[in-house]
Amino acid sequence: YAPLAQTWGVDNRTVSLRVPGGPASSRHIEHRICGADANPYLAAAALLAGVHRGIREGIDPGAPVEGNGYAQAGKRLPTDWLTALDTLQGSEWAREAFGEPFLGVYLAVKRAEYRQFMGEVGEQDWRWYLTQA
Repeated sequence: YAPLAQTWGVDNRTVSLRVPGGPASSRHIEHRICGADANPYLAAAALLAGVHRGIREGIDPGAPVEGNGYAQAGKRLPTDWLTALDTLQGSEWAREAFGEPFLGVYLAVKRAEYRQFMGEVGEQDWRWYLTQA
């Protein structure tokens, strides 16, 4: 159950933002996009900034997705590190939410981390390719 797109639904585990069923007094929203590798403080800040913008601008989220959210996915979320960074860099909303100074430093750090990660050869790669040679 990993969301693929900007979707929401009621009691639907295939969407990004899920409103579980149950009594209205216990109603809440599950944000299902972030993985375990996300910075929880930045994720919470981004979520709250998005909610604030939606309320302030009266943004209509559209109808809830029913059924298979994967098959009905509209605008897809980035699926790799560089595409996510490029998307973030091009986001006017992110610049407004986090500010240009923070966003510039954050993007520079994450791109440096990516280059360092891609420069490493992991133990599994060594084992695999040495047995294939």
